[in-house]
Amino acid sequence: PGTEAQLLKGLEAGNSGVISATCNVTATLARKVFDDFEKKNKQTHNEKLILVREAFNKFNLISALHSYLSIKDKNFKNLLPPLVLLNTEERKELMKKLEDLKFVDKENLAA
Repeated sequence: PGTEAQLLKGLEAGNSGVISATCNVTATLARKVFDDFEKKNKQTHNEKLILVREAFNKFNLISALHSYLSIKDKNFKNLLPPLVLLNTEERKELMKKLEDLKFVDKENLAA
């Protein structure tokens, strides 16, 4: 699948994993979902993984991802047109949602 929202269903269907741009920031959560699946443990991170992906999905995905990553690394402010960073209100909305999900921390901002 091309979205973390389908990672678990994909694994259950026999897929090997996920390919997703947002895995640049959700890799830790996605790995926990993968490992729990492989070990047949109860899934405790899948719901959060899906909600984080949905927060990014509210916007142009690449614009949102670059806006998020640019907080730590200003190089992510460089986008080729027609892509642009989120405007101030959109960035605040994204960050508020991620903070509400307890997703925003130094580990997640390290690319």
